[in-house]
Amino acid sequence: MKSTSLLIDESPLLVLPTLAQILGLREALTTQQIHYWLVLFEKARDQSHYCEGRWWVWNSTEAWTSNFPFWTPAVMRTILSSLRHTYEPKGIKRGAVVVKDSRLRRGPVLLTGNFNRKGYDRTLWYTIDYDELARLELAFRKMSEIEVEFPKTENPHSVSNSPGTEPLTTEQPLVAEGPLELAAKLAPCKEDWTDPRDVSGWSSAPVDAFCRHVAQFPSDGEPANKRESWGREL
Repeated sequence: MKSTSLLIDESPLLVLPTLAQILGLREALTTQQIHYWLVLFEKARDQSHYCEGRWWVWNSTEAWTSNFPFWTPAVMRTILSSLRHTYEPKGIKRGAVVVKDSRLRRGPVLLTGNFNRKGYDRTLWYTIDYDELARLELAFRKMSEIEVEFPKTENPHSVSNSPGTEPLTTEQPLVAEGPLELAAKLAPCKEDWTDPRDVSGWSSAPVDAFCRHVAQFPSDGEPANKRESWGREL
């Protein structure tokens, strides 16, 4: 059988996608690996790793990188510190775009202690707060159920409807109408509305006066002069 060194022949690092969504990928990988060691010590009944009713694993930051050779000690310290503290979700900036953080608000996932026999040894011991993980799993399941029941749409003001269904909106669509019909709809009261085409109530006095004024000029008079003179009289 053909193979390559890039495919798995050794023990892999495994992580569930759900845990990665809840904690973040790096934090999920680290938590899973610590769980692996805790289960290993419990199965071996290694009492040197059992204190205060819990199973523990200890390692220096540098030693942890042997489990994760693709991370530097500085990155390892950042991940362990993140798991030891509370986390508040916030937007993740990627260039000019801020992407929503899918991780959940949580308390510390890792608990630490110091059960070293020598006082000067400050190596931290780690265990997992399984109660906090159970709470996060329940919160994630509930959130997933809500998203399935109320799926997100790209535009909250527009809903795609299947054929034969009514639009899910109480607003009436705009219909193309003539200016008079549209003005009549916008009038405060229909009884007070007057059709501009109705000239029955108009007075003819201004028209009669203008005709008398024009008659004073010769027939070859300049129309501009007639208008200017009429303007002066007004």
